Amino acid sequence: MSKIPTTYDAIIQRVAQGIPVQFIKSLIWHESGMDPTARPLNSKKQPISSATGLGQVLGMVVDDFNKANGYKFTLKDMEDPEKNLMVTTWLIKTIIKVYKQNTQLKENWDDPNWVGLLYLGYGAGFSSKQGVAYLVNYMEKNGIPPSQITPETVRLLAMKLFPSSKYYNNGGGYMSEPLLMTSINNKTRDYFALRGMPTPAPWKAPPMYTPASSTPAPATSSPAPAPSTNSPRPSPAPQWPAPPAPVPTTPAESFWSKAWKPLAGIAAVVTVAVVASKASAPRRARAA
Repeated sequence: MSKIPTTYDAIIQRVAQGIPVQFIKSLIWHESGMDPTARPLNSKKQPISSATGLGQVLGMVVDDFNKANGYKFTLKDMEDPEKNLMVTTWLIKTIIKVYKQNTQLKENWDDPNWVGLLYLGYGAGFSSKQGVAYLVNYMEKNGIPPSQITPETVRLLAMKLFPSSKYYNNGGGYMSEPLLMTSINNKTRDYFALRGMPTPAPWKAPPMYTPASSTPAPATSSPAPAPSTNSPRPSPAPQWPAPPAPVPTTPAESFWSKAWKPLAGIAAVVTVAVVASKASAPRRARAA
């Protein structure tokens, strides 16, 4: 991990409202490289979305913040670090509230799954209608144990349930953006590193849902969108426990077996294999 600047620590501490400073620092480092005027641009240097500033706040989020809090911030105001961090922190608190209202997720800042799912909701949508809250609730209702509800399995389910979403420009399903999990892994890794804790291994689907020959994408060593003076961050050695081993057929496993089969047709597009290996075919047939 490159040294993350402390430039905005004082502001973050003022607006954090109980959110760990390290969580916000890792988020804005990877969202904008801590550039208060950052905008996502295309090859012609034209903005491709309204995302602005440290937390890459969208115009619709600014509108929602104003309605909820009585402010009159504009998108241009999001280039002001303190105003941007106010909205960013409010959005994080909103995501936590939605998770608590619609899922059984427990707020636990020491749990990589909680932290990763919070980053996933921030970056890819958190709502109870299609976002992370909906997807986690769907998994819980189908008996998926908490240990197997991870950013990666939630992402895979999103692609299964919403295969033709227009959320991304790559033509794939919802949450199919190839760099999404790289971003979530890196944010989570740096959050725990800032806290002086072991850095989590990159997420992957549990063994029963993934062919034995597949390997997870590593937490990339490429730098965040930060100033070029910063050196790339080395990939950490995985230290968190691997996903649970396969268990005898259960209703939850039957659900997964049915849920992931249709993903085979889009596996080449999203570069994630979710078809069971030949060795698990008999068990998969029984589960179905």
